[in-house]
Amino acid sequence: MDSAVEAALRTRIIQWVHDRAEANGGFLHRDELLDFHIDGRKLPVIDYSRGIRNPQSFSSTLSIVSSASGPYDDTESDDGLLHYAYRAGDPWSGDNRKLREAMTSGMPLILFRKEVPNIYTPVAPVYVVDDQPENSQFLIALDEAFRFIPDPAHLTTPQREYALRLAKQRLHQPAFRTRVLVAYETRCAICELKHGALLDAAHIVPDSEKHGLPTVNNGLALCKSITPPMTRTCSA
Repeated sequence: MDSAVEAALRTRIIQWVHDRAEANGGFLHRDELLDFHIDGRKLPVIDYSRGIRNPQSFSSTLSIVSSASGPYDDTESDDGLLHYAYRAGDPWSGDNRKLREAMTSGMPLILFRKEVPNIYTPVAPVYVVDDQPENSQFLIALDEAFRFIPDPAHLTTPQREYALRLAKQRLHQPAFRTRVLVAYETRCAICELKHGALLDAAHIVPDSEKHGLPTVNNGLALCKSITPPMTRTCSA
């Protein structure tokens, strides 16, 4: 596939992912990701059985899935980047080759956080910014600007602080919203409105306080119109 055509197709897929997720309340269901169609043809956005999606016609990876309970050592570290382990097999071919091509070409990827079974929080676009054969891992950044940093593995203090702020805004807060809304069955805890796009997750104990942890038992699903601004964690 021509690179310009592939880039345009990715943009459309990412926009659909954002629109569909927001309609649900910030997340997507496995079935709708597997049943995605575009231009009259089926193009699953995630793989049926693996944590990486490499469509045959694409030059580089379309999406990756990060799961705390998965078989790979994929971690969010104190540098604000996702350290994404090489896929099993030959480190220079297959899935790893297409991830490496994403780094070379700068093609955007979709990161899905698997919060609970069959529920995925999207983060997109993200970018492969470094390849570390010595650690058998790639570095994934939440901002394209990190592609132009000479050494993403050794960020300066301001760069690290920026990456960590992005991680909180684009990874942790949306993940908290997903977990809380799923726990409340996408229903407002007060008025019982059941419309994901109109709901937020709010901390009971504000996250600015010591015990304001981003956990389900410290969260409420509330209508955006009544969510206290100081406790709102994610807005449309």
